[in-house]
Amino acid sequence: MNVQPEYWSINKYTATLGHKVKHSFNKTNTEFGSAIHPRYGPIRTIVASKDIKKGEEILCDYQYGTDSAIPRWYEQAY
Repeated sequence: MNVQPEYWSINKYTATLGHKVKHSFNKTNTEFGSAIHPRYGPIRTIVASKDIKKGEEILCDYQYGTDSAIPRWYEQAY
């Protein structure tokens, strides 16, 4: 893992940028995966399911179940 020195502090680096991935029901270019992080142990990951070009949005289906507590925006979009 190549983390630059200015991000070595746990206050400046997080294990993932998965929270930056936007939701899409049908235009996804990623899927969920898993990995073992050296500091945090097992974590969820976002894996590209096709080539993603520079400047292209990274999209995944959040896969909320309709029988669970889901955000209102998701319910309305569904």
